[in-house]
Amino acid sequence: MNTPPSANEFELSLFGPGVGECVVLHLGDGTWVVVDSCFTAGRDGPVAAEYLEKLGVDLSKGVKLVVATHWHDDHIEGLAALLRQCASAKFACSGALRCQEFLALVAGHQYTKLVEHSSGVSEFAESLAVLDQRVHGSRRSGPDFWAGEGGCSA
Repeated sequence: MNTPPSANEFELSLFGPGVGECVVLHLGDGTWVVVDSCFTAGRDGPVAAEYLEKLGVDLSKGVKLVVATHWHDDHIEGLAALLRQCASAKFACSGALRCQEFLALVAGHQYTKLVEHSSGVSEFAESLAVLDQRVHGSRRSGPDFWAGEGGCSA
């Protein structure tokens, strides 16, 4: 369907092959949220971007939040490309990824290939690089929110 929801409509769209889904939410008034990222078989970009572009959504302004629930390949494939396209969106991910061990693994991703074809570590590293390129004023780069039990922290 290529018709966007009305301004007063909530819409939840679920995409994916049964493993590694992506959720796209319309919250109303042209405000969109994307949870996780995946590709459609035979396509080159994130399924969420493809869907929203078909609806005529300006990704750079309409998507207000991108969430990564965890860093497995099947949940963040194309996350960096999505963050590039959704330039004004805030980014949230699990606070469990804030640990020094994971951040060291991400920092050294180019030296260690964990799997033959792709790696959630590499995708996460590229996503952090995209966030580093954004203007944050006095804020440090990285996720805007680290989600955890009972809430989020900036």
